[in-house]
Amino acid sequence: MSAAAKPGAGTSRNVRLEDRLLDVIERRARERLKIEVRDIATATRHRLSMGERRFGDRFLSRNNTAEAREEAADLVAYVLLELQRLERDNRLTDAVRDDLLRAAVFAAAADGCLRRVAKALRRKGGP
Repeated sequence: MSAAAKPGAGTSRNVRLEDRLLDVIERRARERLKIEVRDIATATRHRLSMGERRFGDRFLSRNNTAEAREEAADLVAYVLLELQRLERDNRLTDAVRDDLLRAAVFAAAADGCLRRVAKALRRKGGP
């Protein structure tokens, strides 16, 4: 693979840091939440690579905290829609409902954490 084809090679992304943080995220999900997150690192790397090709270093000039909050709201919306679809199709079991609601709760918690980050950044003169 040429230098230009390596993830992060064309931008200011720190791929080594991303890999270390993805390991921490997966480990904490397993150990603290007892949730297996098998493919999240691979999916995240793919999304970062797609974004890098499309946007380059523009991620440095946008408010990624605000972007993440929008994604958290999207996740909750998708869960609500999926609950309705499964209920309509008479396929909603207690276990599936509980896991979908848990996912929405985690998204809501993520939004709360991101809101605190945004507030702290505003106090320091950030976005």
